[in-house]
Amino acid sequence: MTASWNSPSSAWTSQEQSSTCTSRFNPEGPVGATHVHGITDADVARAPYFRDVAPTIAASIAGLPIVAHNANFDLAFLRTEFAGAGWDLPWLPSYCTLNASHLHLPDMDRRRLIDCCWTLGIQLQDAHSALGDARATAGLLSVYLGTAVDGSLTSVRAEAAETAWPAGPTRPPLTSEDRLVNAAVRPVLSGSHRLARSSPR
Repeated sequence: MTASWNSPSSAWTSQEQSSTCTSRFNPEGPVGATHVHGITDADVARAPYFRDVAPTIAASIAGLPIVAHNANFDLAFLRTEFAGAGWDLPWLPSYCTLNASHLHLPDMDRRRLIDCCWTLGIQLQDAHSALGDARATAGLLSVYLGTAVDGSLTSVRAEAAETAWPAGPTRPPLTSEDRLVNAAVRPVLSGSHRLARSSPR
């Protein structure tokens, strides 16, 4: 599994990204869908568990809006992994570039990430990889920010800034055995998560 997130420049302007972070971790179970994301069980066998990288990820995204293409899908993974690591997440303000495409790209028939990127001339390299999709989503966000038609871009930033994150886990993390037992109710693993974050720092 791989988690990636981008940090576009300050003030939610359409500036270049200022930093990019990516981390591969062991999902403590089958990676699933290797034919889509290219990650094998062997690739993550020696990677850290999510609970080991959770504090770093939390520190990077706390107080910031989550931006993703089909955000509900990615947020489900994020919540599941933090919950498994013993964290109780607050409601996370997010901005979905897929949903927003109806406003910014009203004439499109298909609204996959690759479709939106192609329409706007944004490069999508390494599709279905966490980093590739995060960079492409950040590219969409940059274009959307160049318009003045979407008030939710302002409101979601304010909501995120007011959201209080826990300082750390509030209970022991699930064991590998527990995670396997709970696998039936977890989202179907896709192998990679992509998140774009906008930072006022």
